[in-house]
Amino acid sequence: KPAHHPHKCPKQQFPWRPTFTDHIKEFLLCFEFRSAVQLTVGQLAVSLFVFINRLNYTNGCLSSIFYVAAVVLVAQDSHVGSKMNAAAFVIGPLWFGSIIAGCMVNHHSACLSGGIHWPVVPVHRDWAVPIRLLRSHNGPWVGNLQQSRLGNNINSRPVFSWASSAWLQLLWKDAVGHVLLDGLIAALGTAVGGLVALPTLASHSLRREVAETLMKVGHSLSGYATHMFEKSDLVPAEAASVGPVADDPASKDMSSRILSRHDSRLTAMMDDQPEEDYWDVMQQATDPAADHMPRHLACAQSVAVASLRPMIAHSRALIGEAEKEPPFIGRHRVLLSEWRPALRALEALITKVAALESLLEGRGESLLHDGRLQEVLGHDVLPVMRLLHAHMAAACAHLAKLLRAHRGHQKGHYRSVFGPSWSALEHELAYTLHTTVQGYWTRWKATHHTGFSLPSPQVRALLYTSTLTNAIMEAMASVEAAVMHALAHQTTLYPRPPAPNFADYHQQIARASQPVHEALSMSGFSGRQWNQEHQPDQDWPVSRKLSKIPSGNLPEEAGDKAAAVKAPSRKSFGDVTRSARRLLPVSFRQRPLQQQQPADQPNLPTHHAKPTGLQSAPQMRAWLWNEVAWVEPLLRTMLAQMCFQNLWLTLTQTIPQTCRSKALLVDTIRHGRKFQFFCKYYLAMCGSLCGCVILSQDVSAIRQWSPLYVMITVIVVMSEKVDTTITKGALRLVGTGIGGVLGFLVMLRTGLATSPVALAAIICVYTWLFGLASQTQYKYAVFLTLITADAVILCQYSPVPGSHGNPKYFYARCASIAVGVVVVLLIGLILPWFTYTDAMDTLGDAYKEATQLMLKFYVTFYDDVKDSDENSGGAQQRATSVSGLLEQKIAAPVVRVQTALAKETVLWKKGILAMPQVVRETLRAMQVLLDRLSALQMMLLQKPVVSGHYTSAPYHNMLQPLDQYVRAVLESAVRLGVLTAELLSEQCTDACLDAVQAQIKQLEALRVQLRKNYIRISHQYHLEVKSQSSKPQIKNRTVDDAVRYLSFLFAASNAIDKATLLAKTVCANEWVQT
Repeated sequence: KPAHHPHKCPKQQFPWRPTFTDHIKEFLLCFEFRSAVQLTVGQLAVSLFVFINRLNYTNGCLSSIFYVAAVVLVAQDSHVGSKMNAAAFVIGPLWFGSIIAGCMVNHHSACLSGGIHWPVVPVHRDWAVPIRLLRSHNGPWVGNLQQSRLGNNINSRPVFSWASSAWLQLLWKDAVGHVLLDGLIAALGTAVGGLVALPTLASHSLRREVAETLMKVGHSLSGYATHMFEKSDLVPAEAASVGPVADDPASKDMSSRILSRHDSRLTAMMDDQPEEDYWDVMQQATDPAADHMPRHLACAQSVAVASLRPMIAHSRALIGEAEKEPPFIGRHRVLLSEWRPALRALEALITKVAALESLLEGRGESLLHDGRLQEVLGHDVLPVMRLLHAHMAAACAHLAKLLRAHRGHQKGHYRSVFGPSWSALEHELAYTLHTTVQGYWTRWKATHHTGFSLPSPQVRALLYTSTLTNAIMEAMASVEAAVMHALAHQTTLYPRPPAPNFADYHQQIARASQPVHEALSMSGFSGRQWNQEHQPDQDWPVSRKLSKIPSGNLPEEAGDKAAAVKAPSRKSFGDVTRSARRLLPVSFRQRPLQQQQPADQPNLPTHHAKPTGLQSAPQMRAWLWNEVAWVEPLLRTMLAQMCFQNLWLTLTQTIPQTCRSKALLVDTIRHGRKFQFFCKYYLAMCGSLCGCVILSQDVSAIRQWSPLYVMITVIVVMSEKVDTTITKGALRLVGTGIGGVLGFLVMLRTGLATSPVALAAIICVYTWLFGLASQTQYKYAVFLTLITADAVILCQYSPVPGSHGNPKYFYARCASIAVGVVVVLLIGLILPWFTYTDAMDTLGDAYKEATQLMLKFYVTFYDDVKDSDENSGGAQQRATSVSGLLEQKIAAPVVRVQTALAKETVLWKKGILAMPQVVRETLRAMQVLLDRLSALQMMLLQKPVVSGHYTSAPYHNMLQPLDQYVRAVLESAVRLGVLTAELLSEQCTDACLDAVQAQIKQLEALRVQLRKNYIRISHQYHLEVKSQSSKPQIKNRTVDDAVRYLSFLFAASNAIDKATLLAKTVCANEWVQT
């Protein structure tokens, strides 16, 4: 902007500003307002069973407590499916715990005689084991609360005989029956609140969430490609003098300084440069203090891939909620079984896009912008890469727009983004790889001296990018197919579309064939081969139009015979004839003409259509099942299937496996956190329950102060982690204080305490106010505040004129809760376990597994390359055997730590209970390492995209001579993983830090030694190629061999960098050092 131009005022720069009405509209449409309204409507419905005399019954006020627990703690959002799940969750564990409590009290009455109450201790001990097992393994079940409530309620009644039939009737009818009735009313209130007040469907949110994820994936692809393939601003000197910037001497000096730094950095990355320069580059790549953030994050239009994984998890949760939604409340049906493959395909796409970040951080950001790379290869390959990524980003935007515009009640008129032209894009990539490798060797052979410096890291980065681009295109095609299939469903408003018109489809094929001819018309070996062959007819599909071109990766191989082979893939490349090599791979999405359907008229499934006329019995049963399938998961929850299943697994598997040997049992007792928590919880619950029952029977003063809330506090506050227990205890006291004071003030005045209309209005007002924060991190405090206020008001309500609340009820509740919190804290300090220790132990074990997995990946790659000529089936089996290890041993623990940190209620920002910074730093570094290992796994499982098969040439030329040095580096990384895991564990000693630092130095020294030997062997290999050696490993090599080997090497180097970075991050933390 010119200096004389005045700055505009904010009103001129932003002419539109949101008004007060706009803020009101935004508030009325927000998620918090909807949740608060649903909570208030359900609370009003439940309160009617207390305020209406004909509906009132004993302990009816408990239904409000169960309702608030279901809506605030169980329901994850305001969708109908989430409310239905919360309603079923209240009923299932409730009857399970109530029946166990009734049996326990019944057994208790048979064991007592006279006034002796000490036999209650072994009785409660025996009957409480199932409940304690479930609580220690699955969280605070509602049934535990009912078991404690019922046991104390029955045992505190001295007005009846223990062995009389009247007492048994009172036990099972009035106590157990009323508790079950409370749960049923709470469940109905939960369902009514979700269905009546501003209902939303999880199936609609699922479509919007997937559309948002696809749009952000497209933004990430666009941002990554912009920074990877953009024209470098580090222009040569002759080009820098053009334009207005040349008039500024300061700009010239700055450009020259940038160019000098850039050239020195690229020179340091050359394989022929001194060891000191490489050491500096390696130190910069693994320095925790350096900025390793990808450059694209500085752009406002770009999105980090790490932020998309929670969206995938949320989409999966939405599918689970949509399964529980009645189909009759929506205008159309959603094929949830088809959305799961779409989410899996989208997650695979995100994982592959995340692998591109290695080219945007550290030394990777300058590899593709090296000016000497074009000089060595003979042409510029970045425009092709830029075009392919632009196509994929546009495909993501197209699918996102399609999902947002789809309402489910219109015909499916969709056009595939790639369609038949997908093969043309694959050909572009294959041709780029072919010309890149061919140009590399051609330029090398053209040199007349052996001192020609080759930018091997740049070539490795380019081939790595090409391999990732091919993988991303395949993942993009899978996502497109899965999403289109999920949207192509039979609706209830329109009939099935007519049969496809193949004449129109032939025209689409003809129009889509133009990119193929344009791609094949470019100068080069493939273009000449295409022009020499007969062009296929226009009626053929594009997959049939691709020519079978012989291998042209080396000039001397141009005379090989062409042969037709199958489409190259990881599963079938072993069956390809060794003499049959091709340049143009056929996409797996292309099929013969008679097997394809037009892209804009998908074949819609009909299993959701209502049967008409005479239908067969299986069709009728299938239609009926589709209509009532949503009831099945709700019935399983209401029947407490999870309770029985977890109890059965604990009694039949966990306990017998622990008792197999004495050593394992002793180790479990000493270090098993689950077992220790079970013992502490068992001690706290049985001690408080038995103590309250005995003291309330013998001491009238204690009975008047309601020791019931001591047991309830123990149940809802005690957690496995000490910091979480302290947080819940503090929130319990604060919530009880606020809610108790609110209820106490309402019930002071007689006129207000006896007016059901006024009390209902007051309950609705404060429920709506606190409900605005019911889905925040303070939901536990909101839950406690609401149930305390509801209990003080509803449990003391009486329509008798002149009645009001009793202050002793409020005082007794506060005193009992304070005693319960003290009991929980004292027992929790026995063998304390903190959240950060669990997270650090889990991350340490995952890091150790990650280093071991790197070695396993290399061993698999070594055996795979070695047997490429002899046993392709064994290579395929070895490659697929390690495909699930990454998700099982590394991704699952990392996700478990993320979930634990998100769910654990730890609000302390300072002090001994605050989360150490090392946990967050290690988790971030572990996520990046996980992405790099995913990229390494992709390089291991990549398929031949140019020649159609692999050979064992890389094994003889490079892999075998370097094997001992590579294994030494990876074994050193494994030792580093073991030492770092020990440093992060609770059993670490003062010598662990020094051992990790020494191992890091050893690993770096081994990497320098590996680089020296790599340079030596690479020079020998280049000289043999230049001399046109007749060795089979020199003569028979293919382009895919170079692509696989160099891309795997680049990915392995990035993974080792991130592993070293994580270890250095842990060592540099002050908390670890102290």
